[in-house]
Amino acid sequence: MANRTLFIILINFIFTSCAISPIQTGLENFSYHNRARLQYITLGMSKDDVLKAMDSNAKAKMKNGRILSNPYKTEAVINAEGTTVEVLYYYTELVNIDEIGEDKLTPIVISKGKVTGWGRDYLTTLIGK
Repeated sequence: MANRTLFIILINFIFTSCAISPIQTGLENFSYHNRARLQYITLGMSKDDVLKAMDSNAKAKMKNGRILSNPYKTEAVINAEGTTVEVLYYYTELVNIDEIGEDKLTPIVISKGKVTGWGRDYLTTLIGK
């Protein structure tokens, strides 16, 4: 029974990760979609694998008509050791307004092409702020 359940989950993941995602309706679905996908992120994962796991095809339409995509934004930051790392930000927190602040985004940190960590606490510790 457990093997059958695992097989069904695996097949579902393969089909949903390969399919082009439709535009999500509103921010609630988009934030839920991204929060659910964070479970697939692992240390050492490549950037390409992160983009696949987080569904770079997913989009959301805001009330003002603006379209959000995955990742929401990217930036290069210098860590406390002076090394530049790339940060991919994903919208993961529900808000009732059309403005998205940093506190509504989950960062995933990429260094030398691999995930070194994720989350606001990790990024804050990494850059020493």
